[in-house]
Amino acid sequence: MGLPYVVTLDVRIGSAPDSTWTNVNASNGTAYCFKFGGGTDGLGNVTATLGNAVDVAVRLVADNRFTVNTVTIVSDKEKQLEVKETGIWEAEISDKNSKSEDDGYYQLLLNDTTGNCTLLCDPKISNTPPS
Repeated sequence: MGLPYVVTLDVRIGSAPDSTWTNVNASNGTAYCFKFGGGTDGLGNVTATLGNAVDVAVRLVADNRFTVNTVTIVSDKEKQLEVKETGIWEAEISDKNSKSEDDGYYQLLLNDTTGNCTLLCDPKISNTPPS
């Protein structure tokens, strides 16, 4: 496995402060916003050139009240993605990276341990042919 791409996830209560954040309603109806960083585009998305398998490490950089509940692969036509492991503040996705794919998505279901609710966040993983 190659060195992991690192994606960060910040989460806050309330509406997005600017257009770089995404608004989401939690399971209890409360407004939250999240922002991915890192990856290959600085926005949390990962594009890998076909070849060696890679890992994508997703790390929460939010308040400790937020924890990873589950990680689910929600779009993966070419069956390239697999949840490798999940910790309290980190998840790891394995990308076989053997077939071209432009819309691989996974979701993180986060807990807000203080607000007693959950919220969904989802970035993108793409595999592209070498140029």
